Amino acid sequence: MKAIELRLGNYVMNLEREIDRITGISDPLIATEKIPGDIDAWVDPIPLTEEWLLKFGFVQRDNYYWHNWGTNGVEFIFKDLHYKGFEIQLGKAKYKYIEYVHQLQNLYYILTGEELEII
Repeated sequence: MKAIELRLGNYVMNLEREIDRITGISDPLIATEKIPGDIDAWVDPIPLTEEWLLKFGFVQRDNYYWHNWGTNGVEFIFKDLHYKGFEIQLGKAKYKYIEYVHQLQNLYYILTGEELEII
């Protein structure tokens, strides 16, 4: 995993195999909440799962997960592909495959200007 893929606040798996958050980035060094100071960029991405979508406040409806931001905001629709993660639908015909938690956090921030937090 490269530091360039990350933003402050992204959830990752640290060297101790614990869920952690990024607190500092100076490519190729990364600091996390549980491992303060610069460490080698040996953090792993966290696979996006149903559990994570629910932690972030997505609602399960039939065979998809839904989250709406704002009155006229972005509607996030995730379809569980079972075999390789989730596909996000943006608008009527735009699809993007999301494999990791930090990718969802980054996309959410880009589209909404807000951090996607565990609720």
